[in-house]
Amino acid sequence: MELTWTTEEQSAIDNLCRSQDLSEQALMRQALRLYQMHQHRLESGETCHYSGDAARAAEFAGSAKAMSFEQACIEVKENRLKAPYLSRWKHLKSGSLYTVRMNVIIEANLEPAVIYYPQYGEPEVNWCRPASEFFDGRFELVSKEPS
Repeated sequence: MELTWTTEEQSAIDNLCRSQDLSEQALMRQALRLYQMHQHRLESGETCHYSGDAARAAEFAGSAKAMSFEQACIEVKENRLKAPYLSRWKHLKSGSLYTVRMNVIIEANLEPAVIYYPQYGEPEVNWCRPASEFFDGRFELVSKEPS
């Protein structure tokens, strides 16, 4: 099988082959094994973490929204004012009522989120939604005061 690489890709391959003292075929075999191992671990429920700053890690992972931890903390504080603990919200599509339990940061991508539970059924069931979705018009504030 003959593969065609861009100039940049071929240059990266050549540099890796030189620095690792590998043939192109050996490098491709190692890359395939690494990719297979990574896929297997993700399918087994493991998560992937990158060291370094969060923005660089999010950019590397392909996140559409790279946010620093500090930015996420600021946004969570702002969200606490909009949706305080025990405030009640109506989901406009379903009409169901929910109570906010807390505003948090999703560890995997540093995205602010809202944790809430239904005012119907079992209150032990908590839902988590990115804050960007919670505040985009899907929910309407009923009361900032506990019921």
